Amino acid sequence: MHEANSFVTSEPIARVGDCEFAVRLYPRGQAHDTRMSFYVVRTDSSAQSVWCKGTLTLVSAKGDKSYEWALPKIVAAEHPCNIGLSCGQAYGSAAASSRLQTYVEYGWVVGDTLTVSLSMTAFLISPQPCATGSREGVTSFASDVGQLLDDETTSDMKLHCKDGTLSAHRLILRARSPVFRAMLSSQMREAASGDVSFDNLARTTVRHWLRYLYTGSLAQDLEDTQLWDVFRLAHRYEVASLVAECSVVLASRLAPENAAAVFAESDLLGVDALKQMAVDFMVADSARFETVQASAAYEALPARLLQELLSRTMGPGRKRARQAEK
Repeated sequence: MHEANSFVTSEPIARVGDCEFAVRLYPRGQAHDTRMSFYVVRTDSSAQSVWCKGTLTLVSAKGDKSYEWALPKIVAAEHPCNIGLSCGQAYGSAAASSRLQTYVEYGWVVGDTLTVSLSMTAFLISPQPCATGSREGVTSFASDVGQLLDDETTSDMKLHCKDGTLSAHRLILRARSPVFRAMLSSQMREAASGDVSFDNLARTTVRHWLRYLYTGSLAQDLEDTQLWDVFRLAHRYEVASLVAECSVVLASRLAPENAAAVFAESDLLGVDALKQMAVDFMVADSARFETVQASAAYEALPARLLQELLSRTMGPGRKRARQAEK
């Protein structure tokens, strides 16, 4: 007899880069939720971060598919065994045997076998690990280029912030930002003068953004307000790799108190990956969603986003599950 929190894990069923994924079944649920549940989990020890989106489906003995879940999720390098996709069902009485019997009656469990179908799309959101020699070369190159950030003798651009000015190099800005590439290749005033206005931003914020352009490294100790400012700069100037890296950090800081704000801001900016991370976090379980609903950020959501979020909490899988419980 399986105890709560005990699980069975399949062999790896999918690989993306150095990352491996498997299906994990909790026959008697977990300490926080006694429903029988199954998940897609990372089973590797890679430092790679991955963005996953997929559908986990129960398959009956007749081949019928029911109870689909499509949950986008970040699987970060810091938590390589973090749950990528999840779903669980509870039917009838609270007894595990009753729930299992319902699975048998529906034809999803035959003998001692539960058949699960997984369709998943995933892509890497941080660079692939490279050989030691190559990594040292990249680090050395980034360090050397980073020294140009403080070299005013070779700079040919001035970035004017609300509390000071920063020097920069056209070559770096053109190479790292499609927006700057277009700007500095045109007849725009900035191309002729070499002056760009960041009047609404603090010098320290713009410097963090510049530091990433020069070195490919984002400071890990940024406060949330400053991180959001860097994120917006990355989005405005189409620095895709920095948008992805900021998204990972913001996702790692998701909490019931701020998730609705992250959801709203990422919707405003049109950053779908981060928006989906926030939604997935909020609707992961009913208790968390109730805490989210009590937050000031949730109360400030416009009607359109409230409707979108509530529709996710009542998706097809959840509706069918509730109907089956009745």
